This record gives sequence, C-alpha cells and structure tokens, in this order.
Amino acid sequence: MRRAGKNNARRFFNICETFAEAVRTEVRLREQGEVLGLEEFIPHRRQNSGVLLCFALVEYILGVDLDDKVYEDATFMDAYWAACDYVCWSNVGVASLHRSRLG
Repeated sequence: MRRAGKNNARRFFNICETFAEAVRTEVRLREQGEVLGLEEFIPHRRQNSGVLLCFALVEYILGVDLDDKVYEDATFMDAYWAACDYVCWSNVGVASLHRSRLG
C-alpha cells in the first residue's frame, strides 16, 4: 500500500476493520442460529461480502486517489451501493442455487 494515495489507504483500512467486524458478527449470528430481517441483512451483507474491499483495491490498482467529496456525492454513493448490491445479491442467488442442488 506504499503507493496508495492517502484517501484510498485510509478508506481501505477502514473498510478492512468494518469487514472484520461484520465477519465476527456473522459468526456470532450463525452460532446463535439468529437470522437477520431484510432491513438488517442488507447493510450487513454489504459489509461482509468483501465487495467494498475490492472497490478500494480497484481504486489503488488504477492509481486513483478519489477525494472524499466524491464519496460524499449522493449520485456517486447511489452508484456505489447499487454496484455493491448487484454483486452481493448475485452471489446470494448463485450460492442459494448451488446449495439447493446439493441439498
């Protein structure tokens, strides 16, 4: 990460922390047999999917260091979350289909 811009590096490390916390929460939920409702599941899925880590890595690979003002822009955030949700929900569908064929 030596070549990452300061904004990109900060976001990446923050996303890593959020991801780790979401994975810990997922473990706890599974151990307790708890299933989240849809309103709680959506933001949790976004955080534990790894998609946001990949987004930050794409920024790094492209050599871009987006200003925080970009991330604060409502249009950018709409597109960001839509892309994240597309990948997350596609993966849920594929995983569910795979499990149903095995089960």
